[in-house]
Amino acid sequence: LMEKVESKEKMRNLKKGASIKLPISSLETIRNNVSLLNAKHLLEGKKWTSKSYPKKGIVIVTRMS
Repeated sequence: LMEKVESKEKMRNLKKGASIKLPISSLETIRNNVSLLNAKHLLEGKKWTSKSYPKKGIVIVTRMS
């Protein structure tokens, strides 16, 4: 559980244009967190995206704006 909270903090703290790699085993949680962050920070003009790479076993989360 700690890991999930930690990864959400890491996502939130990304600078514009920065990315982080996360394990694909957390894909569902990561996608949920990206959606929550986008909804929460919409009015501030912040946006995150996630892209999964199943063969590599990773998800890359990027802060777009």
